[in-house]
Amino acid sequence: MRLDIHNGICMSIDYMVYYIELDSYKITNTFLFFFYPCIYILGEIEKTVRTHI
Repeated sequence: MRLDIHNGICMSIDYMVYYIELDSYKITNTFLFFFYPCIYILGEIEKTVRTHI
């Protein structure tokens, strides 16, 4: 099972490398799509924590 997960991760990395080489504009959009929500959620958590303290 662990080997399958590892292979999946390696395939994802290979795909991302290919994607970066393919089109930097697309990778920028992908980066924003994946990471902006994370940053937003972290910001909301921080606000909530500060409000409760």
